[in-house]
Amino acid sequence: MESKIPAVEVKLGFKWQGLLIAVIVGLGIWLIPTPEGLSAKAWGMLALFVATIVAIIAKAMPMGAATLVALVISGFDWAYANFAKNKVMSACYLVLQTAQFG
Repeated sequence: MESKIPAVEVKLGFKWQGLLIAVIVGLGIWLIPTPEGLSAKAWGMLALFVATIVAIIAKAMPMGAATLVALVISGFDWAYANFAKNKVMSACYLVLQTAQFG
């Protein structure tokens, strides 16, 4: 008996056109000089917020996914600052050492 295996269709979880538009808008805002009286970090957060809204409106991905991506990107600033101070790096080293010799 010969059984036929149905074809599998693979779909991307996002629309790349909407994602591209959101990235261009976010980078465009981020590259504009920071207004006087506003910190560079706050200007970057505004760019990320607007890019997230554009991604949601353009239906680049589901709203929950777009929000999680924005949350992770906003956390990069904290992680970068702490890696520069070697706080997180030393914590990761301790975790790895404990896992190896635990």
